[in-house]
Amino acid sequence: MTRMAKLRSAASGSKKARIAERRGARAPDKPRVRRPADEAEAEEASDQSSNELEFDVPLGEKSLIRVAVTTYQGTRYVNVRKYYMAGGEWKPTRKGIMIPAEKFRATYFKFKKVKEYLAELE
Repeated sequence: MTRMAKLRSAASGSKKARIAERRGARAPDKPRVRRPADEAEAEEASDQSSNELEFDVPLGEKSLIRVAVTTYQGTRYVNVRKYYMAGGEWKPTRKGIMIPAEKFRATYFKFKKVKEYLAELE
């Protein structure tokens, strides 16, 4: 890094902030937070996601895998996620996947092949 580049860097903050500024975006330390304008919009936002089908696969006393078919913003998804017990209620972890329904149909047959392969091994 040249001396001039170092001076510019020191004067204008972090590299991420300079890149964000060039792109016209907000700096990474200032996240965007969307707040509903009124009560009606808040209710509408909470109704954007709904569970159509849901079942749990216990992994022990304090964890489970939840499989749910949900609709979010007009698109149907299959959500497979690990949950843990905290404060008397189940909370989701980052471990999981949310697949659009049309992609799930395509991958289902691959899962079926994995199941057959595992059955052959036993």
